[in-house]
Amino acid sequence: MSKISKYIQAVRDHLKNAEEERQRQRERETVADFAIELRKPIRTLLDQLKAAGIEKVQGDRISESDKQALLRYLQNLHRPPQEKRKRITVRPALSEAEKLWAAVAKNENGAAWEALDYFAEQVIWDQPIKSELQRLVNLIVAKSVLEGTLPNMKRGRPKSDDTEKVSREVAQTYWDMRDAGKSYAETVAWISEQIHKDERHVMRLVESQKKWVGETLEARERERKWQSLMRRIPINREGASSYFDELLPKFPEELQHPNFEFEDYIDHLEEMIRRGAKPESN
Repeated sequence: MSKISKYIQAVRDHLKNAEEERQRQRERETVADFAIELRKPIRTLLDQLKAAGIEKVQGDRISESDKQALLRYLQNLHRPPQEKRKRITVRPALSEAEKLWAAVAKNENGAAWEALDYFAEQVIWDQPIKSELQRLVNLIVAKSVLEGTLPNMKRGRPKSDDTEKVSREVAQTYWDMRDAGKSYAETVAWISEQIHKDERHVMRLVESQKKWVGETLEARERERKWQSLMRRIPINREGASSYFDELLPKFPEELQHPNFEFEDYIDHLEEMIRRGAKPESN
C-alpha cells in the first residue's frame, strides 16, 4: 500500500472514531453542557427552552430535536414582521466543474491545465469525480493526444501576498457594508477614497475574491462566524492557533503534517491503476 493510501485510510479511521465519540457525547449531553457550549448563562437557556415549550432542568439530557425546537423559536422571535413576503429567485451557484468548463470554453489563460490539475487532486485524494468534470477532462486529454502536448500552465506574473491581502480586505469590507444595508454607491465611494482607486478597480478586486468572501449572504455569514471563532481561539507558544483543540479531536502528530514527495504521488497513482485492473482470466 502506498504512503498516501495509508494516510487516507488513517484519516478516515480517525474521523470515524472521532464521529462515534462525538455521537456518544451528544447522547450524554445535558442542558448545563449545552449552556457552556453556547457560552450562555444556564438560567437564560432554561428560560428560552421553557418559552419554546421544552421543560428542562440543568441536569436533564438535551436532544437534537430539543435544539432544533429552540432554534426555530429563536429564529421566529428575532424575525422582523413582514407585510408581504417577497418572492426571491435564487440561482444555484456554479459547481467547480461548471466554472472550469466555462473557462476552458473561453480559452482562458491556463484554464485547461487548471482543469487537469483539479482533476488530478480529486483522483489522488480518492474523491468522487462528477460526471461533468470527467467529460471535460476526457475532451482535454483527447485534444492533447492529437496535438501531442499537454495544455500550457497559466502564464503571467503571480500575485504578491500584499496584493492578495488588499484584494481580500477590499472584498470583505465591500460585502460587510452591503450586507449591513449600505447602498452600492455609498460603499464603493467609501472604499475608493480609502484605497485611492476608481470604481472599476474596486469591483475587480471584489469580484476576484467573491469565492473567498462568499457568493451568497448565507455563505458570508458562515465566513464571518468562522472568522469570529478564529479570533477567539487561543494562540499557543509557537504563535500558531490551536485549531484542532477547538474544532476537532486532536489528530495524531503523523496525520497533522503529512510529508509527501513527488515520487509518493506517482507511486499512489500507479497503485490505483493496478488496483483498478481486472485480473486476467485463465
